[in-house]
Amino acid sequence: MQAVQKQFSFQARRSFSSCVVAAFVAIVPAIQAQTAPSPPQTGAARAPSAAQSSFDFPLEPGDVLAVAVANHPEMNGSALTINEAGKITLPVVGNVLVSGKSMAQAQKLITAAYATQLRQPQVSVTLVRSKPRQVTLVGAVSKPGPLDLVNGWRIGDAIDAAGGLTVPVEDIVATFKRRQGTPQRLDLAKIIASAQSAANLRLQKGDTIILKPFPSRLVTVMGDVKTPGLVTLRRQTRLLNAILAAGGLPQKPETTEITLVRGNQRTSISAADAFNNPNEKSNVELKNGDLLNVKAIRTMISVVSFHDLVKGQGSYTLEGKTGTLRALLEAGGLTAPPDQVVVSIRRGAEEIPVNIEKATYDPASDLELKNGDIVLVSPLEGPKVKIAGTFARPGEVNLKKEATLLDAYFKAGGLTSKPDETRLNILRQSNGRQVVLNIDPVALIGLRDLGQNVSLQDGDLVMANPQAASAVFVSGEVEKPGEYQMREEDGIVEVLLRAGGPSRTAALKQVNVVRRDGTSVVVDVSRALKTDLAQAEKIEGVRVPVELQEGDLVIVPRNPNRVLVMNAVAKPGYYPIPENGTLTVGDALLMAGGAVGGAKLQEVAILRRTSDGGVNKRIVPVNQIAQGKFTIDEPLSNGDVVYVPQGKVQQSKLNSVLSGLSILQVGRSIFGF
Repeated sequence: MQAVQKQFSFQARRSFSSCVVAAFVAIVPAIQAQTAPSPPQTGAARAPSAAQSSFDFPLEPGDVLAVAVANHPEMNGSALTINEAGKITLPVVGNVLVSGKSMAQAQKLITAAYATQLRQPQVSVTLVRSKPRQVTLVGAVSKPGPLDLVNGWRIGDAIDAAGGLTVPVEDIVATFKRRQGTPQRLDLAKIIASAQSAANLRLQKGDTIILKPFPSRLVTVMGDVKTPGLVTLRRQTRLLNAILAAGGLPQKPETTEITLVRGNQRTSISAADAFNNPNEKSNVELKNGDLLNVKAIRTMISVVSFHDLVKGQGSYTLEGKTGTLRALLEAGGLTAPPDQVVVSIRRGAEEIPVNIEKATYDPASDLELKNGDIVLVSPLEGPKVKIAGTFARPGEVNLKKEATLLDAYFKAGGLTSKPDETRLNILRQSNGRQVVLNIDPVALIGLRDLGQNVSLQDGDLVMANPQAASAVFVSGEVEKPGEYQMREEDGIVEVLLRAGGPSRTAALKQVNVVRRDGTSVVVDVSRALKTDLAQAEKIEGVRVPVELQEGDLVIVPRNPNRVLVMNAVAKPGYYPIPENGTLTVGDALLMAGGAVGGAKLQEVAILRRTSDGGVNKRIVPVNQIAQGKFTIDEPLSNGDVVYVPQGKVQQSKLNSVLSGLSILQVGRSIFGF
């Protein structure tokens, strides 16, 4: 340490004249000291730093002081070392105990010692050199160990002098201990953030700062992250911490797969759940040595049509899980209505059919594509028929061009009932009326009569039912189609109710009763059934003028007038327009179970096909008044699509969804116009 010595005058009490002379002698050097330039200082005589000039540590053995007594050079001491006893030896007056004292206290003690020899002595005391005072840093700094303490230092200064922290501040538990004190926790974040923080304590000799990092866990993050490699986790050791330490994801979590490899165990984790809904299961706790394999979901597929039924054939790489509908939209959409094409997926040697019409409102019915899949779009060359009753695989099938009944028979896996105990019929619409063709299943299957293998037409219904003597058979749009034993009081309405009642898409004005002899009759039962309840009920007093007979086949056709309600509703799907009334927007929403959470009822879209084949798109709030009535009371037309968006939807996003519906020509495909 360096010091500046100041001269102060003093005088001994002798005589008045000597006092005047002494005063004059004392003043002149003081004036000279103020006006004359100071000579360069060297060694211990250099001017002190701010820390040295404000030295506030207690003195201790090994410190060196300089003492100057004005006008008495014989009493000066330029390098007085404090001995092990804590004393300095002053010229003339001897030993003075200064250890443990501040500089101000030491000056008073030394002045008092000279006052035994002089009257009002003027004494200055400066610190020439201090014995090194040390503090100790342990733990997460670049250069841990003892540090020579600089006057005025605080905890943050010592950390800087030790090279700074080696781990993030949030991963350190910091404690502080005085030489004779007890450890206390430090708020290291506040200390690092602000040097003026009250948490940034002033240091003293012997202080110890312990910066203990949390135990490290080394985790490898590989794959589609910004900076793959080995990351070190400490306090926060979950999956998200590891991914963020690796720079984060360059793609959306929804299009990312994560696999946790721990020893021989592999666990798949949903990145979307981890980021959007972190919990103990999705944002898992990691262990030392774990490996995270992060993979962006990219599906490479091809869209192919040899009849130009899609606008943009070719290969596509799509992010995230991809269904057939999205692949077709990526390829620009279809050039023909979906009901005029057959879509299938070629996966290796397997060919999987896809109902893209249903996929427009029920995403769960779409097929998730895999790398290398080929989406094939072909024209519907043959008829589309429905197969019901005692077949192994009943349902709707697409048949080849010029298909016959045997083609449908084998497509449906054959009969589950004995041919000689089965009644086989084909129901066909012809010139606006329903025609029933009676088929002999024994002659058909045994090829005894080739005339039984009739050619099928689009829209045919192939029905197979056991020939029970005392039963009737119910098929079509009912909840539980099948065979029902005749009761004495049974009529058509009672049998329909026993079959669970008509479905919401039933056309009750066109119920067809087919007799065992092949004759049929069309019956209107709409006025005999109350269907606007949770469960259909018979309306008493309304008579249906047709008596059932044993072996009758009751067929409830589908109402052709429908609308599609989709997206943010409880039950998306097709809903019929009542045969005896209208269907409003509000009715359609209620039939679809109402809106789900997050539904944007202020941005409901109504799509309606125009006479020129285009699609008219209107976005309206359901409580808007238009032409004197609320939009919710607006009647819908056959072929309308009601689209309820979910969440905060921007106009551009909504338009994109609606454009997708238009590209697939949804209105035409659903309702056939």
